[in-house]
Amino acid sequence: MWAQNPARFGRKQRYALYVCALVNMGSFFMRMEKSMSDKKLYSCITKATKSENGNPRHSINWLLSKRGVFSVYEDYVKCGDWQILFSQIKSAKLYKTKQMFIPVNVLELTTETETYQFGFNPWANPFKHLKIEYEVESVKMGMSAFSLILRIALLISLLLIFITEHIQK
Repeated sequence: MWAQNPARFGRKQRYALYVCALVNMGSFFMRMEKSMSDKKLYSCITKATKSENGNPRHSINWLLSKRGVFSVYEDYVKCGDWQILFSQIKSAKLYKTKQMFIPVNVLELTTETETYQFGFNPWANPFKHLKIEYEVESVKMGMSAFSLILRIALLISLLLIFITEHIQK
């Protein structure tokens, strides 16, 4: 509106409007520059936990783990509200293992304060897009005490069901 009739405003108001327009343009260019540096290189679905470290294993932590989208950017990785800068990562390790007969990959990123583990399906391959060095290790999937007790209880209950079904006949 003011561009159609600039004489309607005083010199100070016009100056203030020009400054506001320049500030808005500056923030627009800053957002544009930030969005260019925030270019997403790769994205896939993952399960993630901060409650595990070391060799991957079946545990309650993975049962309760966060499900989300793992995204690799130029300077960081992001999963949900977790954002990990490459400069903050002290060590990175890629575990190659099998869950039953399906090959899976678990990426472990360790920072000063946290250890993150991300589980990936066999077809997900964000590793070639990471801008950090990582160690690759083939391991056998371990089990926690909770997982072992749960499996034993399931096996006993299935055995009891089988026995009661065949004894009653």
